Amino acid sequence: MSRQLTLVTIGAVVLIVVAYLGAGLPAKFSRDAAFKRTNVGDSYEDVVSRFGTPSATDGAGKNFTRYTSQPCLVPCARRLWFENRVFLDVEAWSVSFDLNGRVLEKYHWVSP
Repeated sequence: MSRQLTLVTIGAVVLIVVAYLGAGLPAKFSRDAAFKRTNVGDSYEDVVSRFGTPSATDGAGKNFTRYTSQPCLVPCARRLWFENRVFLDVEAWSVSFDLNGRVLEKYHWVSP
């Protein structure tokens, strides 16, 4: 392989890695900030305004099994999932709500 072709190949790989990280890191930082600002008792509307549209919702007998085998159980009425899909399903944030639409708990899910 010529030196020029090697340099082009290395440059292309570096560019791909930079683009991949550039696409995923802003979402991660945004979701981390929203997660830190979310507290027990916050309203559903406040959470959605911080995080944006959820990736998935579970509750009422429906379970989002990508990250957990446990459904949202009483007193939880609904759980919102916010994923960083660029990083291939290794990170998500969930926020659980009671029947009044108030935050019960929140989790940051990370797979090794």
